[in-house]
Amino acid sequence: MRIYGFTEYGGPEVEGFLDAPDPVASTRAVLVRMRAAGLNPADLKVRSGQRQGTVEVRFPMALGREAAGAVVRDPSGRFRAGELVFGSCASGSGALGDLVLLVVEQTARVPEGATPEQAACIPVAIETAWDALAELEVGPGDTVLILGAGGGVGVHAVQLARHLGARVIGVAGAGKAELVASAGAEHVPSGPGWNEAVAALAPEGVDAVIDAVGGDTVREAATLLRDPGQIRSSAAPALASELGGSGITRRRDAGVYAELAELVARGVIQPVIHTTYPLSEAAAAVATVASGHATGKTVITAATTHDLSWRGDKRGYDGRITPIRRFSMMRAAVSPRRLTSRCRRGGPGPRGRAAAPAAGAGRAASPARRGPRPGRRGARHESP
Repeated sequence: MRIYGFTEYGGPEVEGFLDAPDPVASTRAVLVRMRAAGLNPADLKVRSGQRQGTVEVRFPMALGREAAGAVVRDPSGRFRAGELVFGSCASGSGALGDLVLLVVEQTARVPEGATPEQAACIPVAIETAWDALAELEVGPGDTVLILGAGGGVGVHAVQLARHLGARVIGVAGAGKAELVASAGAEHVPSGPGWNEAVAALAPEGVDAVIDAVGGDTVREAATLLRDPGQIRSSAAPALASELGGSGITRRRDAGVYAELAELVARGVIQPVIHTTYPLSEAAAAVATVASGHATGKTVITAATTHDLSWRGDKRGYDGRITPIRRFSMMRAAVSPRRLTSRCRRGGPGPRGRAAAPAAGAGRAASPARRGPRPGRRGARHESP
């Protein structure tokens, strides 16, 4: 099969299109024909060798660690051929290829109301944000500070925190102010003086910090906390630990994935997709992620022709037109919508306290909840 990947560690010069053996399904890994795959900054660290010892690599290996597509074969019997699913790639394999192996225990169905492109955004950025909120026990009445609120983790952390009833202050570049505000946060421009601006908005301090930036920004954010231990960082876990917080412990659980997919399908949250590239333009997608200026997520699809339903286009690196999907935000996403199911580890209130639901709403969904009850939505199918 064809993959876009690498045969040795290094920079962009080691990546390209490669021929690789077709992956083989097992009782622990479902074989999927890729429809969409998410690309994240961490994937470039895997390629460069910065994640040796934590992420298994088997050369030649495709880039990417999250994908959605149609089931080709599942020896475990959990999924039928043709079902649309999404999840995390099996160890030693990647997402940018014709065929993808997904870990069975980390794979969920794409519900009606959600697209493969949206589902492919869930396993890394969206679930990272959900896990951070779970660890921080964010709930109604909390004030949450999100650093890097315009990026893949940050903008979804804003939506999810608002869904839980929290007030959100989001730090991001001036060019991302509209996006951050539409997600439901009070935007504070990054750069000199950002911490003073946050202090003016929250003179009594903030209850939690989610960091996707790292560096001195995290140190400054720590001074704004009421409780020094309420920091979770995806960018600088060691520094967060030094400051009394920690990195983010990833659950990577099919039940959590299914819950988040249900929230997407219901319109409670909306994955922010900045740019969508066909697999043939994977190099341009990698360059977009490497630039650090993407607003939300970068997604690669199996499409090789223009989809006229996409809005806008972008001049490719080789002069060709590459179809993209502009990011869009549902204004309704800023208003917390409640799911009427119980939480796996108690109520979602601050620091474990039970929280009263908003007037006219059901019990708020907690990041710790296992997922929606089965049978609410039918599975989607297509020819594998």
